[in-house]
Amino acid sequence: MKEKKHKLLILLLLLNAFVWAQDMKQDFLNINKVYHKNTCVNMSMAYTLYENHSSTTAVEKLEGMVKRMGECMHYKLSHIEYLRNTKYNLMIDNQAKLMVLTEHNTKLFDWDEQAYFGNLDAYLKMCDKSTYSTQGAYAAYDLQIKSGKYSRVIISFDKKKYLIHKMVFYYREAIDISKDKSGKKSSPRLEIDFSGINTSVQYTENDFSEMNFLNKTEKNYTCKPAYKDFRLKVELFDKKTK
Repeated sequence: MKEKKHKLLILLLLLNAFVWAQDMKQDFLNINKVYHKNTCVNMSMAYTLYENHSSTTAVEKLEGMVKRMGECMHYKLSHIEYLRNTKYNLMIDNQAKLMVLTEHNTKLFDWDEQAYFGNLDAYLKMCDKSTYSTQGAYAAYDLQIKSGKYSRVIISFDKKKYLIHKMVFYYREAIDISKDKSGKKSSPRLEIDFSGINTSVQYTENDFSEMNFLNKTEKNYTCKPAYKDFRLKVELFDKKTK
């Protein structure tokens, strides 16, 4: 389920919207604007994987959280943590007792409204059918997709706050999701639920510092005492260690 770890970026960018009907274009624009405007946010999330499109018994369920301040992000899913600030990425595998520090010069949350609308028509062509529904405080778009990894995607959001409540991905191809890789293949369904979304929280750059986990000497980095049993890999632009 490695690809699950990247779904949060789909949430925050939502540039994979295949939109029409109701006022879907405006709804997704509003969602993007909310996440762009609220640069400080935290939330809990749950990833639930099902064997096929209709099964009700979960094959795997993982829980986690994410907090963000601008380009900075701290993300936890099960035993994996991912920390990103304006210069570094730090991956922490609490099960394998491994940390990997890398450097970057990219942006995750750059927002260009004109580019958003410019790309929209291309995404529309990928969508075969769209259904809009409401239930209580939430609205949802059920999108049937012609090609690609997913045959269907459901996106549910708060009708007033435009915050994502749930996303459901229906895999097109049959894959082996068994833990023992027994060879049994099916087309799974992945549900991602978001709860406790707080857009009033305040963070500082220190909350996203790699130095919360590492010490830095003149020559290299080491893990803090709380992580003394971890192996550290440093892969910076000008330095690599194993």
